[in-house]
Amino acid sequence: MSKRQRLWILVLTTIAVAAFNTLATAEENAVTIQWVQHYGHARRISGESQRPVLLFLTTESCIHCLRMEHGTFQDSRVAATILDSFVPARLKLNEESALARDLNVTVYPTTVMIAPDGRILDYVRGYVDTEVLRERMAIAIHKDNTIAAKVN
Repeated sequence: MSKRQRLWILVLTTIAVAAFNTLATAEENAVTIQWVQHYGHARRISGESQRPVLLFLTTESCIHCLRMEHGTFQDSRVAATILDSFVPARLKLNEESALARDLNVTVYPTTVMIAPDGRILDYVRGYVDTEVLRERMAIAIHKDNTIAAKVN
């Protein structure tokens, strides 16, 4: 093996080790959302904790739902905001679902932010990226805090 080949192997090995360490660190620092799987339970927790529900409504085989689950919701800033400020709930529904009908869901995914008192703070219809969801969550949190401040 030539000196040049050994150098390339060393460089590639160093890059591979650095990439592995970066991924391992990212996984250790990843924030995992523990989704509530029942709407009534999420509302109960919301009332007790005085945090709004972030309700992610999805269906089977929904490509854009998967994009949000594996993209938008994996962002550490999005996940941290959800865990700090919301009760996260994820439900798989179908078009016949009474909850979908009651919440006027016509597109999947739909993300609904619901105040502890049951008021709808925001509807986010369809796929949205990290930045859009962060903006919408901030607005919903502000709406909820503004109304709570007026009541107190």
